[in-house]
Amino acid sequence: KAHRDVLLTEYSLEEKRREKHNFLALDAYTRHKKLINDYLLCYPGTTAKLQRDTSRDRTDFDVIRENHQFLWDEADEDVTSWEKQLAKRYYDKLFKEYCICDLTYYKANKIAMRWRTEQELIVGKGQFSCGEKTLQVRRQVEDLGG
Repeated sequence: KAHRDVLLTEYSLEEKRREKHNFLALDAYTRHKKLINDYLLCYPGTTAKLQRDTSRDRTDFDVIRENHQFLWDEADEDVTSWEKQLAKRYYDKLFKEYCICDLTYYKANKIAMRWRTEQELIVGKGQFSCGEKTLQVRRQVEDLGG
């Protein structure tokens, strides 16, 4: 009986050495996949711990909305953060000849303005028709130049 215990001990030690050698021979990615697979096989249902927290994720649109300025100074050419750089690049792509106004709250001295989109530029909104945001009726803008 003692010989059998010694044999099993020696066999398990040799198996550990082989397993360690095979494990260390793997590249980092394959080793990672093996460890994760072994973990999931041993502890089923624990994948929730491996999920990334997405509650604070921001899209490009969120970043632009947070850092947007209606008018940028020429002195602001050297913006440092990537958020401000993204907002500045968006600003540089806008069509800034005419703006669209939202006069919904003009009686409270609140006027909202934004630059035109490409579609509004093509249609001529604000240049050849009224630039009010909610106005859908096309009216010719009178030439005031005489």
